[in-house]
Amino acid sequence: MIIIGVRGLDAFHRVRNTRRLKFDKITERLLNDSLYAQLLMKIPVDRMSSVRGPLYDASRDIVWEKYGLKAIEHDGAELKKAVRVLLSGNRFICPGKLSNGKYTDFKADLPFCAPAIIEIASTLFFCPDAVTPLADEFFTSSIKTGVEATQREIPEVMAALLATIAGAAIHEGLHGVRATLRKNGGFNADTQVPLYAVHLQTLKELSAIGRHKILGYLFKTAKVYHVQAMADKTKANTLVNPATAGMSIIL
Repeated sequence: MIIIGVRGLDAFHRVRNTRRLKFDKITERLLNDSLYAQLLMKIPVDRMSSVRGPLYDASRDIVWEKYGLKAIEHDGAELKKAVRVLLSGNRFICPGKLSNGKYTDFKADLPFCAPAIIEIASTLFFCPDAVTPLADEFFTSSIKTGVEATQREIPEVMAALLATIAGAAIHEGLHGVRATLRKNGGFNADTQVPLYAVHLQTLKELSAIGRHKILGYLFKTAKVYHVQAMADKTKANTLVNPATAGMSIIL
């Protein structure tokens, strides 16, 4: 059975709340029984707008920067073409490079591993000022035996939600002008639910080990993304030769 709906993120907050209230048995089952967790995700619908808004608001600019839409938003025709290319077949969930209206260097064997999706995951759940910080113990493995059982994954429902957020942000430029968004407005859940379902079904159709590797890679890279980004920002200029710099100056 496929549980459909961007309302699913509420389960993440349920895990945090059960820990806060010390309902250890419920927490343990939420973490270890994905079907139970997914069923619970359907229950609360009234709070989703307050959750979806901040998550989407924190993600949309990341999407436009990472996919190269920001650089062409001044050109309506080019923007419209790029958005259609990215959304065609949901190719945006895979790594690639937007160039002259084409998505080149497309890596179809790495769905849900696009740099934008990784950065969104880091920003929402892993970086020091994450929108919804989640501890490592929230993440487990879908593989129950062997070394893979120790390798943490992003849950399928989370990966599907991240892809849905990215797709919704890209869709803002569908008509050649970036759509405006009221603060913490989120996206239209009714519109996005079918797209969320497609992403979830894509994950479910992967082999068990392939899905584990993809979701494990998403967890691993998103968790250290902000650390690597900070390191890249503080790297010394490679054009400067430390051995000779300043030596020709006469004081």
